[in-house]
Amino acid sequence: MVDEYAARLAAAIKRTAPDSKASAEVIQYGAIMLFNGSAVLVSVLLLCGLAGKLTHGMIVLIAYALLRFCTGGFHFRSALVCYLYSTGVLTAIALAPLTAASSPYLTAASLVLVLLFAPSDLEQHTRIPQAYYLHLKVLAAMLVSLNFIIDSNHLAWTACVQALTLIKRRRNIS
Repeated sequence: MVDEYAARLAAAIKRTAPDSKASAEVIQYGAIMLFNGSAVLVSVLLLCGLAGKLTHGMIVLIAYALLRFCTGGFHFRSALVCYLYSTGVLTAIALAPLTAASSPYLTAASLVLVLLFAPSDLEQHTRIPQAYYLHLKVLAAMLVSLNFIIDSNHLAWTACVQALTLIKRRRNIS
């Protein structure tokens, strides 16, 4: 459904601006990313708000987005699968009653994964030149390391989930 709407939007944009350098496929991909990200944002905030954990939802979303920008990571082929996975996992992290004991261990594990694997799969999903990838890795490591001071379980789990997406998978997942 999102793919179909994005295709129609891309076709309409190309009809309106036929001289545009961007192809209909590129416009469609951008629209899918925009729709999908917006849907995840609204869904997580709505679910967390209904559960009385809006602040946790906002923290998880911001932390995940910042880390995802710096590190990249696995992308599902289907926008629907991405939406369901992202909404489910981020909402679960925000709503889960997490214990303080796990925070330093998850943060340390996340830091190791970021240092080993970040950035991952940024080439196809960003226009940031590869010359800046080391800077992104350092920034991501600093963001994760901040949790040693903050000691937030929600941030630890968010960093861990994002760091796990950096590990290359051998098989295709929808």
